[in-house]
Amino acid sequence: MLKFLLIAAIIAGAVVICILVLAATKPARYAIQRTITVQAAREKVFDLINDLRRWPEWSEERDDSTIRRSYSGPPAGKGAICESESSRNKVRIEIIESSPDMVRLQADWARPFAARNINIFTLEPQGNATRVTWALDGENVFMLKVMTVFVSVDRLMGGHFEAGLASLKTAAEKQ
Repeated sequence: MLKFLLIAAIIAGAVVICILVLAATKPARYAIQRTITVQAAREKVFDLINDLRRWPEWSEERDDSTIRRSYSGPPAGKGAICESESSRNKVRIEIIESSPDMVRLQADWARPFAARNINIFTLEPQGNATRVTWALDGENVFMLKVMTVFVSVDRLMGGHFEAGLASLKTAAEKQ
């Protein structure tokens, strides 16, 4: 029996070491993006993204009853800041660049793990519609590297982007 437990412990240790080695080989950064066409003028879509106080109208956070937000800086555009904390995460978002065609944000995460990500929303007019692309350049922290041994970053984050863009579309089109 003791021999069996020793062999099982050695095998389990070897598996853990293999997972950690695979995680260590993952790149330092990752990137994903999603695109949607919104049947609304670019200005309407831009206003929903460029004003962080309006994010609860469309972001997935709107369904989290534990979230607390605080705002600082200008009401919208470059320098606008939103700090939010909930039972699941803690993040500080700052708009670092803003123009009618693009909003670039820096997201500094403290929870579920510390990381810095850059989100870019690109807005392209298409007649009466707007093509919105949400791209993320993220820091591939070690815990995320371990997770992506089993599931790709695209699979982990893609659904979040798709849901956010679908909600943005709904909010912009109902205005």
